[in-house]
Amino acid sequence: MLHINSIQDFFSLSSLQQHEILKALKTKERLEEWLKSLNGKKKKLPVVSDYPGWKTCKSCEGHPGWVEADQGRDDSDIHPSQIHKCVRMLWYSCNGYAEQLDEYVSPQLRMIFDMGHAWHHTIQTYGRKGAWGDCGYIDEIEIDPDKMNIDGSPQLPLASHYWIKGHADAVLTHYYVPNVPLVGDLTIKLVHEYKTISTDGYEKLNRPKPEHKWQAMIYAAVFDAPIVVYLYTNKNNCQMAEFPVPFDMSIWKSVEQKIKIVQEWTDKKQPPDFSLSAATTNPYECKDCGYKKICNPPIKKR
Repeated sequence: MLHINSIQDFFSLSSLQQHEILKALKTKERLEEWLKSLNGKKKKLPVVSDYPGWKTCKSCEGHPGWVEADQGRDDSDIHPSQIHKCVRMLWYSCNGYAEQLDEYVSPQLRMIFDMGHAWHHTIQTYGRKGAWGDCGYIDEIEIDPDKMNIDGSPQLPLASHYWIKGHADAVLTHYYVPNVPLVGDLTIKLVHEYKTISTDGYEKLNRPKPEHKWQAMIYAAVFDAPIVVYLYTNKNNCQMAEFPVPFDMSIWKSVEQKIKIVQEWTDKKQPPDFSLSAATTNPYECKDCGYKKICNPPIKKR
């Protein structure tokens, strides 16, 4: 059996073999088959306690109850979900200004975010319960640039070098794929990225969104995973679309270049020049930026 444990392992194969592996993953099909297998069986259904980020409610006085653990977002360092944004915004997050982030989230948008988080909890519970078999499923896997091994070396060298902090939706360390043409049986390391989307967006979807590719290619690089599987779920009817995408070196090079700009200006102890920022490249982005007040971009007021 072939074991593909790294990006190099995957790209050492021929393009035809790579293509056959991508076709054979069948992530959505396996999930749906697993869900069908629950019919007619007395199964323990997921409860709130199965979800990461929840704890026993101590004030329930012996009655069952659960509350969400307070895991306030740490906006310091470079978050993969923010990598597509302005270099000045990234600079502020890396230089002690995270507590001054001042974002307004409308009630409707906050509920949309929370529904997305709830679906993440649900599908991650499926994964932990065996939806994709015995595959080494690890959900909400942490990326911390400051975590070190006993010998003082960083646990995640790329994250440490590029100040990357966050959580990947899931990493499957040995996803089993049988009878792949031109290859045979194999196991492969994968990153899973889960997204919810409206019907209108779902109907237009034929590939992962660019900002989602930038985000998850960071996870792939950090964990040395050769393929990212994007699973998009239509919020209106729970239809799903899957897009298995090999590690994209061109995207990663662009990510590296952007982070290096942030690091270079950090060494200068000042934010990047406005000519490099959204104030020049995309002024509309400045409108809702949480650092707008301290950044004070030179945007003409209409």
